[in-house]
Amino acid sequence: MSETQLEKATTNTSISSLKPQTLKECFKLSEMIASSTTIPREYKGKPNDVMICIMRGMEIGLSPLQSIHSFSIISGKPVLSAEAIRGLCLAHSECLRLEMESLDDDQCTFITQRRGHEPVTFQYTIQMAKDAGLLSKQNWTSHKRQMLIARASAGICRSQYSDVLLGLAGVYTPEEVQDIEENDFSAPSVDLTQRYKKIG
Repeated sequence: MSETQLEKATTNTSISSLKPQTLKECFKLSEMIASSTTIPREYKGKPNDVMICIMRGMEIGLSPLQSIHSFSIISGKPVLSAEAIRGLCLAHSECLRLEMESLDDDQCTFITQRRGHEPVTFQYTIQMAKDAGLLSKQNWTSHKRQMLIARASAGICRSQYSDVLLGLAGVYTPEEVQDIEENDFSAPSVDLTQRYKKIG
């Protein structure tokens, strides 16, 4: 994006419309963002990573700055935050309900309902984390409830809104990727269907 284009954009339009239209504009914007001191540290001085993040986000309807703050680079891969995953699903016209049903130190349960379907729940428990050998990791010892929320919400969204997350199939959150051995993005071996339950 040229300086003239940027000046025109910031003068005559809202900042929300400042979206690159070409590859050249995207890289120019990425260079500007990468030089900022207000972005996540993994993107500072890395315009190529910023550009991939922006392009990834545009595929699912995120603005450049939304993308920067929604994706994290984990093991060289852009992964979407649990909050962003929930936001995308909540914004979908088919989502009638998506909320946390219960949370304590032992479990987190989310419930959702798609238009024309029965409500379903997904639960992630401390016992599941223990069985997977996760409880000794720092993120689990320091932020137990946040990790439970991330696991439960991402699980139900992947299961019930695969169409919303199209292009992000098999997406893991940063919390999950940190729990997976480096470069091992294979699917979990446990039968996830046992964690779901219809309400009715």
